Amino acid sequence: MSFLKYPKYKDSGIEWLGEVPEHWDVVALKRITNLKSGDSITGETIEETGDYPVLGGNGLRGYTGDSAIIPVGFGPSIAGFDMVLKCHSAQPDFIQFALLSIYLKEGQIDLEKMRAAQPHLNAEELSSCFLVLPHKDEQTEIVAYLNEQTARLDALTAEAERGIELLQERRTALISAAVTGKIDVRGITEMEPS
Repeated sequence: MSFLKYPKYKDSGIEWLGEVPEHWDVVALKRITNLKSGDSITGETIEETGDYPVLGGNGLRGYTGDSAIIPVGFGPSIAGFDMVLKCHSAQPDFIQFALLSIYLKEGQIDLEKMRAAQPHLNAEELSSCFLVLPHKDEQTEIVAYLNEQTARLDALTAEAERGIELLQERRTALISAAVTGKIDVRGITEMEPS
C-alpha cells in the first residue's frame, strides 16, 4: 500500500494535528460535503443521491457522533435530529472511516458534543470539523485496506466473544453442578496461587 509510508510531510497548520503527508489537504468538512438535517431527508432523496454517512442522535448506531453509511431504502427511517452528509469531493466510505477516527471523532466531534449538559451536535459544529484528505485514488486504497483489516479484526473479535460465551457457559454449568450435588467437591483442597 502506497499510503503506509510517505517520504515527505508538511505542517498541517493545526497545532493538535501536527504533520500530514505533503500532498494531502486539510479541509473543513463543509468544503467537501453538503450537510442536511434528518427532517429534510426523504426516501426519494436517498435514492436520487446514493449512500450517505450519517451523524446523529439516532442514526443506524444510535449515539450522538456515530457515523454509518445509509443503504438505499433506509432513508425514511432517518430521525429528524440526525445529520446526513452528501460527499461531493470525497468518497463516502473514506469519510465514514474518517468520522470514526480518533483525530476527528474523539479530537473534534466528541469535544463539540460535550459542550452542553446533554450531548448534542449541530450542523454548524460538525461542518467546521477539520479532516485530512488524500487524493481520491489514495482514498480508495485506504478504504480497501481498512475494509480488509477491520474484517480481520471483526472476525477475531467474534471468535473471542464465542470463547468468552463458552467459558461463561462452562462456569455456569460448574456452579450448577456443584450446588446441586452433581459433582462431589468433598476433599478438594483450595489451590494455592502460583
